[in-house]
Amino acid sequence: MPSQPEPRRVPAAEEPRWGPSTTYRSRPRVLRGGTGDDRRQLPPPSSPRPAGATTDRREPPLPRPGERDARGRVPLERPPSGGTTYGRRTSARVRRRRTVAVVALLLVAALVVYPVVLGTTALGALQREDALGASAVSGTPGHTYLLVGSDSREGTTIGGDAEGERTDSIIMLHVPRWGGPSVLVSIPRDSYVAVPGYYETKINAAFSLGGAPLLVDTVEQATGVKIDDYVETGFTGFADVVDAVGGVEMCPETAIVDPKARLDIEAGCQLMDGDTALGYARTRYEDPRGDIGRGDRQRELMSAIAAKGTSPSLLLNPFRAVPTAGAAGGALTVDDSTGLWDLATFARGMRSASSADGISMTVPVARSDRITNSGQVVDWDEAQADALWTALREDDTDAVRAIAEAQEAQVS
Repeated sequence: MPSQPEPRRVPAAEEPRWGPSTTYRSRPRVLRGGTGDDRRQLPPPSSPRPAGATTDRREPPLPRPGERDARGRVPLERPPSGGTTYGRRTSARVRRRRTVAVVALLLVAALVVYPVVLGTTALGALQREDALGASAVSGTPGHTYLLVGSDSREGTTIGGDAEGERTDSIIMLHVPRWGGPSVLVSIPRDSYVAVPGYYETKINAAFSLGGAPLLVDTVEQATGVKIDDYVETGFTGFADVVDAVGGVEMCPETAIVDPKARLDIEAGCQLMDGDTALGYARTRYEDPRGDIGRGDRQRELMSAIAAKGTSPSLLLNPFRAVPTAGAAGGALTVDDSTGLWDLATFARGMRSASSADGISMTVPVARSDRITNSGQVVDWDEAQADALWTALREDDTDAVRAIAEAQEAQVS
């Protein structure tokens, strides 16, 4: 067997200074940042471990699944190879957070989409007409609606001696610009005012002479308050809205029997359906205050409808809320320019007016028994009425509340 050549030994002169020649045969490593002879050489490594030598370091035992190792990690499982697969300690917490985030996003979507669906349903059912037209009054702060209940008997069995279509109720709803309580002000339909282009007569005659545009113009010039939106309903629509919300509870202090209003009710709290509520809103011949008392009942009914229609028990039930929105929209006639935001502001204002902080009143009246060529009319208290309209023009609900409280104290 041929002998193997002996390994070539490097002469001592050629042997590198950084270690034995049997260990390092390449050029020495140098630190970065220098060139040539200026670069510092690395110190020689420690001597190699002798063959067969052992180390005193021992690998820590593998933790069982669910336990933490020396570094605080928790293994998810123990693979067949004997190793350990580690997961994030917060994995369960992260999953919970993700679930909460998804639920929160769904709730936000529901809170945004659901009201839009209700508003769109009502908006699509509305009847429209050019009710506002050009206004001779400059804009005033806040948002003011003119609510009109016409005495149209179309679709009803209600009789009467009214000739043509007139207004059975005229109410102003003022929603303040910066929040605060909304204001409901009844204008008696027999109020004696000047109708633009005609003469002084009862205010409801303006509706008969020129429809909604002339009525809006008459109210603006009599009050100086800019009308921003118009909302009208007839007898049928009013009854349909009451039925849609499931009826409203009213508490008359005395029994009322009025054949002309088709009303026969007992005293005390009772749930009224659409027909009964309509009679309750129309009756005046059995009321010693006549049209003034009727205006109070009309505002009371509107507040009850608004409170019932915006209650959580109804709004949180889509099977009731969506049909109610459609019925309410179908019962109303609005201006051509009315949009979803105007409708939402109207609902918010009505709910605010029906709350404990809401303000409900009638324009201050001096007398309601004066006889003219137009019949028996209502004269406003000029000083108090001017103070009321000035407060509304300035969006000063505190001043309006003071006038309303003084009026209530005088009536009681």
